[in-house]
Amino acid sequence: MSATVTLPAREVPVIGEYEVVVVGGGPAGIMAATAAARVGRSTLLIERYGFLGGAGTMGGLSTFCGLHARVHGEDVRVIRGYADELLERLERLDGLSEPHLSVEGRIMAQAFDISAYKMAADDLVLASGAELLFHAAVQGLVHDDLGRIDGVVVESKSGAGLVRGRFFIDASGDGDVAAWAGAPFERSEHLLYPSLMFRINGVDPVQAGPAWKTIRTLMEDAEAAGTHSFPRKKPIVRPQRNPLEWRSNLTQLSNEDGSAIDGTDVRQLTRGEIQGRRQVRDTFAFIRERTPGFEDSYVVDIAPQIGIRETRRIVGPYQLTEQDVLGLRRLRRHHRRERVAGRGACDRRRRVPLRAGRLARLQPAALPDAGAPAGRQPPGRRALRLDERSAASPPAGSPARASSWARPRAPPPTWRSVRA
Repeated sequence: MSATVTLPAREVPVIGEYEVVVVGGGPAGIMAATAAARVGRSTLLIERYGFLGGAGTMGGLSTFCGLHARVHGEDVRVIRGYADELLERLERLDGLSEPHLSVEGRIMAQAFDISAYKMAADDLVLASGAELLFHAAVQGLVHDDLGRIDGVVVESKSGAGLVRGRFFIDASGDGDVAAWAGAPFERSEHLLYPSLMFRINGVDPVQAGPAWKTIRTLMEDAEAAGTHSFPRKKPIVRPQRNPLEWRSNLTQLSNEDGSAIDGTDVRQLTRGEIQGRRQVRDTFAFIRERTPGFEDSYVVDIAPQIGIRETRRIVGPYQLTEQDVLGLRRLRRHHRRERVAGRGACDRRRRVPLRAGRLARLQPAALPDAGAPAGRQPPGRRALRLDERSAASPPAGSPARASSWARPRAPPPTWRSVRA
C-alpha cells in the first residue's frame, strides 16, 4: 500500500531549551548526559521508555560484556571512569554479581539486577545535574534558517513538543537523529540476528548445578536425534545473583526469507516480538522437561522489547578499524576546547521550564529522494557532526568557527521550521 497523505501544518509548544540534548538513555546516553552536565552544561536526556539502561533493561540483557579485556592471558577490567561510579551504585543496591567467563570461556561478563540498574542509572544522571524526560519519543527535527538543527520534536502523552538545544547527541542506538539530519551511514548487508531475552525463576540451584553446560548438551542431543529444532544453536543460560533465577538467551529472530529482523522496520519488529515469545514458550518447555533442577521453574519475565544488535552505523570523520585495535594505534586527541561539549559556546546555563509558553509552527517537509540507495542520503548532503554546533552563534567578541560538518545541505525528511 503506497498511498500518501499530506499532514496539516501545526503549532507545538517549545517545552525546553538546553545547551546539550541527548536522545536515548542507554549506556552511551547515560554517560554522555552525565559528562555534559558535570562540566556545567544544561543537559536534557530524552528516553522513550520510563527508565534508563537501553538493552540492559528494556532488552532484558542483565549482563555487562566488554568491561574486561584479555591481557597476556589474564582477564582484566579495562573500562573505568563513569563506569566505576555506575557499578559502585549497583553494588550499594546489592545488584551486581562477580564477573564470570561466558561464551565458551572467551568473554568475561558481569551480571546485574535489572531493577537495581534502573535505579542506579537514574541516580547517576540526576546527581550530575542533568534532567530526564521519560515517555517521550523523538519523531523529527526542526532546522533554523541556516539549515542547522534547532530542536527535536518529541511526542508523548502530553502531545507534541519541541526541545531546543545547541548540541545534540544521538544515543538512540539506531542513529535516528543523525540519519534524519542527513549524516551518512551504512548498514551491513547481513545484519546480526536479534534475540528476545527472558528470565526463569524457581530453579533448584543444587540440582541444576552447571546447567549452562547441561542445557546446551541436551539441546544438541535432541537436534541430533531429530526430535527438536532450536533457532539458536549456542544457548546462553546462566544464574543471576540469586541462583533461584536464571537469565536465558535462547532465541534468534528472523524474517520469512531467513534474513535477520531489521530494528528500523516496524513490521519486522512486530514479527520479531511475536516470534520471540513463541520461541520462549517452546524452548522453556524443553528446558523444564529435560533439565534437572528446572522441574518446578517458570518464566518470571520476558524482556519489554527484542534486543537489536545492529542497524545503522554512522560514518564519522574517522572509523576505527580492526588494524587500529590489533596494532594498538594511538589516535590524535582533539584540543580540549573541541572535546568538551559547549565549552566557550555560551557564558551561562539556559534552562527553560518544561511548560515554556512559546510555540513553534511546523509543516511537513519533502520526502527523501526516492532514487537514493537504501542506507545512503542523496549526494550533496554533508555529514552533520552532532556534537559541534557552536558555529551557530558564537559568543560576543569571538570569531565564528566555520565547519562543513555543521551545515547539512537540505532539511531531513521530517519537519522543518517556519517560524518560532
